Amino acid sequence: MEPNDKIKVVSITLMRAEGNHPDDDFEPMKVKTFCQANAVLRRWSRSVPGDDATHRVDVVIEYEDGFRHEGIYQMPNWTRCPEYQILQETLHDYYMFWAGRKNIIFASQEQYQGILDDNPMKQAHAIRLLEQYDLV
Repeated sequence: MEPNDKIKVVSITLMRAEGNHPDDDFEPMKVKTFCQANAVLRRWSRSVPGDDATHRVDVVIEYEDGFRHEGIYQMPNWTRCPEYQILQETLHDYYMFWAGRKNIIFASQEQYQGILDDNPMKQAHAIRLLEQYDLV
């Protein structure tokens, strides 16, 4: 399937679940693109303290065919962790892991294969999503 033929995102809802700064916004934010979602996350991330701290954000991504991805994004302070600035890269890495294409947990190859072998349905689901859905 060509990138332009992939099933597109209709909406992304972000719900901040953690934070303790007086300016933290806990109202759900619904946007239409990954670019808009990243702008919200960038703004929210300013109040995350320290290099290793994260705040949980619940994420719901809805696609044209009705499929919904529901997950958790561990939001770092983006000014301190620029490598985690893009929501869709995190999502893509997650599905690449479960598809058996990218070991992101620093397990040995044998351990990684064992995780995949224990979750064949999850692996098949990830492969289908990478092939058919616009994740980037």
